Amino acid sequence: MTQIAAATVGGVFKPSTSPPTDFAESWFDGTNYNYNAVADYYTAPAVSPRSTITELFSGSVSVSPSFFGMHYNRHATVVGEPLTASIVRIHDATWGEQRAHWRGTNTAQGVYDWTALDNIVARWYARGREMIYTFGVTPSWASARPSESGAYGLGTAAEPSSNTYWTDFCQAIAERYDGRIKYWEVWNEVNLSLFYCGTKAKLAELARLAHQTIKAVNANNIILSPNCTSLATGGATYFDGYLTASDGATGTGADWFDIVACHLYCSASTRMGLDTKGLIDALDAVLATRSITKPVWNTETGLLSPDANVLLEDKMKHIKRSMVIAAALGVEHWSLYTYDHTTMGINDKLRYTQEWEDWRSVLLSGAVTRVNQLWDGRIACVIDGAEHLV
Repeated sequence: MTQIAAATVGGVFKPSTSPPTDFAESWFDGTNYNYNAVADYYTAPAVSPRSTITELFSGSVSVSPSFFGMHYNRHATVVGEPLTASIVRIHDATWGEQRAHWRGTNTAQGVYDWTALDNIVARWYARGREMIYTFGVTPSWASARPSESGAYGLGTAAEPSSNTYWTDFCQAIAERYDGRIKYWEVWNEVNLSLFYCGTKAKLAELARLAHQTIKAVNANNIILSPNCTSLATGGATYFDGYLTASDGATGTGADWFDIVACHLYCSASTRMGLDTKGLIDALDAVLATRSITKPVWNTETGLLSPDANVLLEDKMKHIKRSMVIAAALGVEHWSLYTYDHTTMGINDKLRYTQEWEDWRSVLLSGAVTRVNQLWDGRIACVIDGAEHLV
């Protein structure tokens, strides 16, 4: 930053010497004129309430290949390996006309149709991909409130009417895909009543039962917590309540996961560069209060409809910003929703895939050492010593 003392000429404040010609922004602080060049985007910003550069991160963080995740809605129509994502989350997933969630698979007590899941798991396992399976979407026959509205039909947001229905499914799916599905996420967006409308205590009980059942099948299985979205506007508070809720035995919700799952959706896609840090900060505050130091995974985020229909260049800017902020602030996995959704998916898949691969290579190239936020949401970051403005 260049700073020039102010002078009074004819009662008017002016810089006492000629200002630089290549500045990107300037402001007057009452005593001095301050000028930021483009190069200043990548350094520690000036301490001034009028500087439009905000430091989000300074330090050193390395990104691993497991950071990159992807969702696919229609797995049967995905050709080849469209882009490089180490982990595929099985959520909102179909094979042909069959959905792969609990309701679509467990059609009656003790009756299973594994067709969709068998094909999806076989596809990604053959390609060396890890998978997350997300529980939830209660079948109507098993629902505690089968006539209650839910995102996937009546009764789907309610807890099961019997814990046996839940543990039977947890055991059946964990046994069938033992050694192929490693990550198990207890429930999706539990702070939204369309996805889960039971109590936090019941959710903690279900998490305990899932953890005990799935780990009994294979102790190496990894359990992800139920995830929350809208973290800065109620989601983190909900998760805090879940962590302290009784699990129906001697513990609480905090006892039954290996990884903290969350969703980093912003209020609008254009806010991804401006708001992502606030979402992570809200969750981190809860984890610090509860002395939880487990890894944090963002198992879903993306461009909300109708923002998903912005130009490819804008779409990739928002996604790149979210990725690098999350990585710098310690989020160890970031999963995009979704590759082929009707409104939230990727329109120009060829160009998008190239953009994804290029940015993935940048993030894997070396340590992220600085992330600064500009006034308009752009992110200036330094990765492996190279400067990037997205």
